[in-house]
Amino acid sequence: MDTYSLLQVSLAQTIARESLEDASVVVRSVARGDCPRLQRELFGILISGLAKEEATNFQAELKRRNFPTEVVADQDLPQLHEPFTVQRFEVKGEVLLFTDAMSRSQTRPLTDLVFLAGGFLQALELKSDWEGMIQKPITRASIATRRKSGGIFTG
Repeated sequence: MDTYSLLQVSLAQTIARESLEDASVVVRSVARGDCPRLQRELFGILISGLAKEEATNFQAELKRRNFPTEVVADQDLPQLHEPFTVQRFEVKGEVLLFTDAMSRSQTRPLTDLVFLAGGFLQALELKSDWEGMIQKPITRASIATRRKSGGIFTG
């Protein structure tokens, strides 16, 4: 079965949550409870995966609420690539070999290379020396306060 998406006509468009909830009544597959998430994630595509009739009914209801959309077949929308975070890169002959943390690899021609950088960061444990920084005289009262407060001289 073919499915359809509703796309915003302009990214500047906004719609009140209550208005979106009211419009969703004409679409069985869109629950009123889904509308806050749809509104929060609104950036180009309002919703995908609707039957043609539901998509056109939802479009008409949204248009009545001054929120015009376009109905587009899901198969006509470009697919986004899967995220791929590079852990390691190597030059292998005429290609660059990129490997992620799960040992999946991708290659690109070396001629595509414009800029390449890599490195690592070693986390160091930070230590503070509060006692050396506090320049107050040590008295019996400050020792008692230190014991109560867990070790920091408070004077």
